[in-house]
Amino acid sequence: MDGRAAADAANAVVVGARGAVLRRADGTECRLHGGMGVLRVRTLQRGERDPLVDVCGLREGDTFVDATAGQLSDALVAAHAVGATGRVLAMESSPLLWAVTSLRPARTGQPMVDALLTDRVAVALGDHTALLAAMPADSADVVYFDPMYQAPAHAKHAPGFEVVRAVACAAPLSAAALAEARRVARRRVVVKDQRGGAELERLGLRVEHEGPRQRFGVLDCAADGEPARKRARDEG
Repeated sequence: MDGRAAADAANAVVVGARGAVLRRADGTECRLHGGMGVLRVRTLQRGERDPLVDVCGLREGDTFVDATAGQLSDALVAAHAVGATGRVLAMESSPLLWAVTSLRPARTGQPMVDALLTDRVAVALGDHTALLAAMPADSADVVYFDPMYQAPAHAKHAPGFEVVRAVACAAPLSAAALAEARRVARRRVVVKDQRGGAELERLGLRVEHEGPRQRFGVLDCAADGEPARKRARDEG
């Protein structure tokens, strides 16, 4: 048994009336909740803007892939942005986190959060490179990655963040995953990095947005909405 498997074996997921909760051997725990995603959705409801929605160019009816699901904060925001006719597929490599976030109907105690996650967000278990490889080409509008930062960006986090950090995949985003994402995405691939990080440069991505704590890099997959693979076939 490797180190991560041994650590996972010391944890437990308990399912009850309030949903699933991950409890670690040291007494810390995390459960599914809206977190900062709730405030971001309310910002959008007021007609204001969200950097992720802007960079991804999300609109009604889109299919959005969140390839690094975590606690589903970004997936929640995307679910609001794509509307009732869109869908969000979140991918999680940690069986423990997947057990907490995939339970449906979602039970966070927040009606708006529960409705968005239950109706519009599905969570798949597995390595994102393999899951993306199993998807047809041009089958999503946007594929998004928010890899775990190598060092926390700031001291204050949503409840349970340190538990998530302890069990989530900490590996850097691979070129293979990026290539699969480009094959799947019709419009663009988006990667988030912390301000002062170097991941976007390592991956050769164009930096499109820089905020006080985070920045986004993009890989455009289409021009004027036409899938890149179709253009390549036509030009060939």
